[in-house]
Amino acid sequence: MVEIIECADMMGQSKNDFLRKGIPITDSDGNQYSLPRAKMWVEFESPAALMRVAELLGVKAINKRGKDYVFALKGMIYYAKD
Repeated sequence: MVEIIECADMMGQSKNDFLRKGIPITDSDGNQYSLPRAKMWVEFESPAALMRVAELLGVKAINKRGKDYVFALKGMIYYAKD
């Protein structure tokens, strides 16, 4: 069973910030760029659908903040809203 964990804050970033902003990287030539934290954002119609997918993927917990439910796995963000 997947546990729902109430969070005071969920990284303090919006979906677009999470997808656009990333980890700063400097290549061997000294050029700087950022590597996205996530490659894909998957949104579900309901928290119940999100929980079913989490169970199938073997996720143990989903973070909840207000009406937002989210978990991340292998460069993908899974999200639902009440």
